[in-house]
Amino acid sequence: MADEFRRMLLLYRRSHRRFRILTSIMAAGLICTADPVSAQLIDDFMFRITNLSITQVELAGQTHKPDFTRKKVEFGVGVGPAMLGMIYQHTSKGPRTVPGRPDDGLMITGGYNHMIHPRISLDVYGRIGILSRTPRSDPLYSTDTDIRTKLVFSHPDGKGFLFGKPLFPSAYAGFILNQYGRFQGVGGTGVWWRGAGLYLTVFRAVNGVSDPANPGKHGDVKHAHLKNGGVNLIASYEFSDLVVEIKKNHPLRNGGNDLSVVLQYRYFFKTREE
Repeated sequence: MADEFRRMLLLYRRSHRRFRILTSIMAAGLICTADPVSAQLIDDFMFRITNLSITQVELAGQTHKPDFTRKKVEFGVGVGPAMLGMIYQHTSKGPRTVPGRPDDGLMITGGYNHMIHPRISLDVYGRIGILSRTPRSDPLYSTDTDIRTKLVFSHPDGKGFLFGKPLFPSAYAGFILNQYGRFQGVGGTGVWWRGAGLYLTVFRAVNGVSDPANPGKHGDVKHAHLKNGGVNLIASYEFSDLVVEIKKNHPLRNGGNDLSVVLQYRYFFKTREE
């Protein structure tokens, strides 16, 4: 009991330190990007609910059929190109799932978007996992700490037409680096038309645990450090401030054949003139 208490205390201290670092960076970004002439404090507010279900997983070339769902509730606020938010996620499992402790976790999030060119932007997004009770070696662990960076290429004025309405294609390339040093390359392309979006994304890790049954020195983080890969097909539709999204993941290596349904509401505050 004493060992468990010390472990939780150490986790809290580390999470608190990471939180202070992230909030300091974001606060500096908000100050630097705020318009000194405007009294606007928050530009927009975002609220998102995600329901993810997995019924099939590929691990080291073998197919497993677990049964678990993961629900996420996320909110964030934005000031100019910066944002700060939080994610709470809960995992529940069915009787077919391998033994494991369902994960309840909290993640602090922050992001920044910088326009390099009218058609090119740099997008940086980070998460800091806190308060998770599930071991990082557990298959249901998902409260992660990572940073995601990508270059986004788009056509703000549209390129091409369909039934007389402009098409807005886009593409991106970047990477995800988590707290254990796993490096994932990511890329995607898609198009938006009259509120409807269709996107294809690919990700693949270049290092990590190839076989969870033989994790080597990474046994204590074997499922948080998987050498994975997959392809996502995403379809979305916007109703004014409301977005509905459906995402299907097909694993290429060490991943789940999962389905996500996302409902997002984003409200933009009117700019107050001095």
